[in-house]
Amino acid sequence: MARSGEIVPDPNLTIGGLDLINDNLRMLLVNRHVLPAEFLGSQMIHVLDYLLKWRMAFEVERRLAIECGTWDEILVGFSRINDGNEFVSLIKEIREIRLKAAADLVRVEGVTRWTIALWTKLTKIRMEKL
Repeated sequence: MARSGEIVPDPNLTIGGLDLINDNLRMLLVNRHVLPAEFLGSQMIHVLDYLLKWRMAFEVERRLAIECGTWDEILVGFSRINDGNEFVSLIKEIREIRLKAAADLVRVEGVTRWTIALWTKLTKIRMEKL
């Protein structure tokens, strides 16, 4: 499709990130009876934390001209963006799970599905012209 110049009608499929989340969710679901929960849970939470952190930090810098590197700075800035508070709540849940020694895989799966459900809003935020 790329070689022939076709345009993908759904930017959620091309803007990047959702594929990584889906791959890791599939790994969690398929291997939850084989691999330790400590590995699966921490892997999934790491992916969510890392991916969202840099996507959100970029938007804060792009929209508000605030360079941020810590979650606190990102969350303060992102809360000023439309629909941003939904992501602030999501990140607080992800960060809380990350602090636990052993991840609850049901909770990890839930926060992953929440991220996927919000993905179209994040794509809309990322594509918005300023």
